[in-house]
Formats: sequence, structure tokens, C-alpha cells
Amino acid sequence: MIAAQAAPVLAAEHCGVCGAALRQRQTTCVDCGAPATNAAFPALSMADAQAFTVESSKLAKFAVFFLDAFSLAVFAAAGAYLFGGAERLVRPGWSAHWMLVGAAVGLAAGLWCLAAAYKAVGWGLGGWVIVARCVDSRWLLPTLPFTGLRSGARWRMVDVRYGPDPIVAMLEPWNEFGSSGGRQAEDESRRATPRHGISAGAVVLVFESGQLHWFTGECMIGRSPEVMAGGVLSLPDLGRKLSPNHVRLADIPAGGVSQVWATDQDSATGTWLERPSGLLRLAPFQPTPLATGDVVIVGDSRFTVERN
Repeated sequence: MIAAQAAPVLAAEHCGVCGAALRQRQTTCVDCGAPATNAAFPALSMADAQAFTVESSKLAKFAVFFLDAFSLAVFAAAGAYLFGGAERLVRPGWSAHWMLVGAAVGLAAGLWCLAAAYKAVGWGLGGWVIVARCVDSRWLLPTLPFTGLRSGARWRMVDVRYGPDPIVAMLEPWNEFGSSGGRQAEDESRRATPRHGISAGAVVLVFESGQLHWFTGECMIGRSPEVMAGGVLSLPDLGRKLSPNHVRLADIPAGGVSQVWATDQDSATGTWLERPSGLLRLAPFQPTPLATGDVVIVGDSRFTVERN
């Protein structure tokens, strides 16, 4: 099969010196020879992912849903046993009424857990055993089976035994990133610095872990942003908190001094600035100048803006 050959194609990044596309785990840029390890920002290529993922067979899908149904039956049986057993502590014998109530509660709990698992990682018990993820056909993000999406995409069952796993390919290059739920302690020894190959005056986005992305002119950030002359930055978005085009950054010279402006693109969850005075949500399509020390928050990602 194509698994071993296709998987590295999914996670691509760009060289921070010349901008050439790099394959996953590539340590040196073939165009300019610059080291590539931790030097560029990874992004999942939707075109590559769509081309190389493998659709699960009908038999595999049946096995997945059969095992999911079995897990729901276990939840229902456990609920019936617990409620029935509790009733037996009060009066002898098993109460059919309370066993039915317990089965309903157990089934509801099982459905909730199963739906949460599908939304978080794209599989329940069945997918975990068969090794098949349920993702949407457009963004390859985890989704519920048998549901339509507002974007018009449909659900797909991807067989990750014989093809690449889009979720793993998306997240693996980002393993060094910290959670946006809290700031990491400042550690100057871990903090990356721009390399000599970056043009003077380039805008550098420094994420909390020290990962860098730099651009000149303009940069569109989002789940799958449109190509701009300055550059684009695709961020991982398993929680579906980002819009395709979420925020636009523009480096605009004025009076001999350049200023970076952020413009929210009417994103679903907004673009936020963390300042000493508190959190500020940017108004859609209203450019806002970024001050020194501003922390930009988009989805689950946080970064500051610096100058090379």
C-alpha cells in the first residue's frame, strides 16, 4: 500500500530563508541548503491530504458502527444494573421500571461520550479498534458520521491502516507547541531568534513556544487562508475555532516607520488582543495597530509580533 510513502507528504512547512516548501521531517532545504529543523512553520496541505487519504471499505464502516453500537449497549446495560442494584438495596428483587430508567440514562451517557469522542478525535470504540477516523471531506477535521456540515462538506471514514492519518499529520509538526490555556514560563534559552537569512525589517510572529513565522508586506492567518503576496499561515484547528481567513496582518510604512496592523476578517470566534488593560476583541474589517507587548489570540494559538 501507499501508507509509508504518502504519510510524509501531508505535513509541509516552508523554509524561513527562501520560502521553499519542505516535506515533513526534512532537515535541510534543498533549494538554499538552510537547516529546516524547527526553523519554519508547518501547515497541512489540503490538496495533498485529499489525494492520499484512503476511504474505508463498506465492511470496515459496518464493523466500526457495529462496535460503536456494542459500546452503547454496554453503557445501557451498566446503567440498568446500577439503577436496578440501587433499588435492590431498598427492596428485594429487581425493578423493571428502575432498570429501564437506568438503561435510558446509560444510553444517553454513552451517546454523549461517543459524540464527544467523534468530535474530538474522529472515532469511538469502533474506529479505535478498526483504526478508521471520521472526518469531513473539506477540512479533514473530526466530525460526527451521518451529519451534514454547514460548509456543504460530507463526512468520510478514512482508513489510516493503509493510508496517512490526516490528524496525526496535522499535529505531529506542532508537538513542541504549548497549550494556549496558560503562558509558559519565559526561558530565553528556548526562545528562537530570527536567522541571518531573514530580510532586515521582516515582521516576525513569535508563538509562545518560540516557534517563528515571518513575512514582509501582508500575511493572512487562518485554517486554510487564501494565498497573498506576503504570505499565509495555516494553523491547526481541531477545535474548529478558526475561520478559513481569520485575521490579516499588514506591515504598513508611514512617516519612515513601519507599523503592523491586524484586521479581523469577520471570523467566527474573533481575533483578540491581550494587553495590560485587558482583553480587546477586534471589530471585523477594522484595522487595529499592534503595540509592543500585545499578545494576539486566534483560536487556540497565541503570538506576539516582533521586528527582525
